[in-house]
Amino acid sequence: MIEVSMPSDKTLQIKQLHYALHQDFGNPSIHRALARTYQSVGHYYAALQEYKYEAVLSQDAVCLIEVVDIYVNSLRQVEMGRSFFEQAARIAPTDAGVMFWNAWFAFHIDQDVPTARKSIEELVARHAEDKRARVLRAEIQLAAGQFQQALEAISSVLADCPDDVYANRIAVRADLKAGNFRQALERLKVLCRTSPNDAQLPFVIYNCGLAADSVGETVPLLLGLVGQNPGSANHCLILGRGLIRNQQYQEAIQALTQAQRLDPLHAEISLEMGLCWMKLGNLGTAAECLNDAIQHHPDRSDAHYLRGLVAYRQKELDRAENELQRVLEIDDTRADACYLLGRICLEAHRSPQRAEDRWRAALKADPKHAWARASLAVLLYRQGKTDLAQRELAEGLQLTPHSKALQDIAQLVSTQGE
Repeated sequence: MIEVSMPSDKTLQIKQLHYALHQDFGNPSIHRALARTYQSVGHYYAALQEYKYEAVLSQDAVCLIEVVDIYVNSLRQVEMGRSFFEQAARIAPTDAGVMFWNAWFAFHIDQDVPTARKSIEELVARHAEDKRARVLRAEIQLAAGQFQQALEAISSVLADCPDDVYANRIAVRADLKAGNFRQALERLKVLCRTSPNDAQLPFVIYNCGLAADSVGETVPLLLGLVGQNPGSANHCLILGRGLIRNQQYQEAIQALTQAQRLDPLHAEISLEMGLCWMKLGNLGTAAECLNDAIQHHPDRSDAHYLRGLVAYRQKELDRAENELQRVLEIDDTRADACYLLGRICLEAHRSPQRAEDRWRAALKADPKHAWARASLAVLLYRQGKTDLAQRELAEGLQLTPHSKALQDIAQLVSTQGE
């Protein structure tokens, strides 16, 4: 067997390994060394080829697990990864890597939480030091509603590896589920310092703000990430979304304009621009942005809904109705479209019955849609059906007790009924 030195220069290292293979092609350790070198510089397909050679030569499950890892985590080809996992499982079903991927596929792909829990518990019992297993265990516990156990499990991982990006993401989710928004925010600040180039981090930050209804507190973190990643359209887009949620529309336009310069064909950017211009009252520009979004993705129900809402605000009720009908053709569960169609039924068609039907459809799709409930109650009240109106309001206030619209209308109906 030829011994292979490992120079620091990757190009020289690869050349030396190829020379070694020319001398001893049947040496699986050389194939593995070459595979890992290719993998370290992002040449994933070349790495896969070498791992596959090693698998044929050694019949070892470990190299097949490396193949699975590349296919799933680097190339996002999950089905290819699974096929090699199945080969590895036949060779060594109790190998730690095989057991990990068995739990991973059960959880992330099959959504079979019981099987995933059983597999991961067996793995952790045998290999308590396996960090990936401990992180996945916490993720599975989180999905099962065991928030405190998930926090304890992920905290033990972070005690050993405080900068682990994925473990910190799981910890943020566990904190939010347990109602610990402040702790989640502190973890996000750490991630912004240690992993500012993580492509998923802005999404995690934005979703954290949404979950806690505190997007405003996450906007400074998003601004900092954009400053460190000025060439990323997605960073600018997520910042724009955060600013819109925080009602900072002019600042959002600036962020979204930067995103659009970086990626002119990104339909999400056009959609958010349309929303922002609508909020600013520039309905013509909003319509142009939404036209662009729909041109790229004609089956986006949210884009059609916004275009219908813009048309409604422009008093073009026929066009608004057509857009909203298109929304329901794409997704018949959209309560917002049903609600607005109810408004149009009253304003354009003078048809209280059609309006009532639309609002009841909205409430079937979303019983907490306060404006549909309020509009239905007002309609019933004006028709002299006070008892039915009060019943609708009582149900609405039970579901959405803080709705100002429902509170005001309930007070009106109660006062008039006395």
